[in-house]
Order: sequence, then structure tokens, then C-alpha cells
Amino acid sequence: MPDWLHATVRQRCPACNEGRLFERGLSMRESCPNCGLNLVGENGAQYGGAVSLSYGAGGIAALLTLLVWLRIGELPRWTVWVVLAVAVVTVIGSFRYSKSFWTWLLYRSGELDHGAVDR
Repeated sequence: MPDWLHATVRQRCPACNEGRLFERGLSMRESCPNCGLNLVGENGAQYGGAVSLSYGAGGIAALLTLLVWLRIGELPRWTVWVVLAVAVVTVIGSFRYSKSFWTWLLYRSGELDHGAVDR
């Protein structure tokens, strides 16, 4: 399994592949409990990319849902609510994975280091 996929799917530290990235829910740790990698980054670098990835996934899921519905036939009035629900569920459901992947990208680009965690 490629390194990026392993770290993303298991939601582990990109440096050691052992430490868990999340405490609970969507709350991400500030540093890896195993190797001490700073997971926060500087100036909120951790959040912008992850949010963009999640919204992108939600938009693609909504578009695919709409395209499948159009292939099937006529669109009922409540179609917009179903497409919106698919988008929202996908955004929320993919957010931890987006943050995990974005953390891996930040680590590989040198944005995250083993220095002190900024508070």
C-alpha cells in the first residue's frame, strides 16, 4: 500500500505511521503521541486544504448523484434535498480522511516538523 494511502486510511502520523491523528470526533491532536511530530503547522495550514478536499468530495458526490438521477429519468421536486443531503453527508464523512491526507501532504512538503508545538 502506498505511504500516503496507508497514512490516510488508518489516520496515522505521516512520520511514524503509528500515532493516531485524532483524539475523538473531528478533534485533531496538536502533536503525534508516538514521535512528537507537530501536526498543527503554522498559521492554520492544517485546515484550509482539508476543508477544500472535503468540499470537493461533497461536490463530486452531489454531481454524481444528480447525473445518476438524470439517467434514471424524471426529477421529482425533492431531488434537490437528496442531492444536498448526499453532499453534506459526504463532506462530514470525508473530513477526517481529508485532514489525514492533507497532514501527509504537509509533512512531505516540509511544512510539519518535530519541533515544539505552537500554542
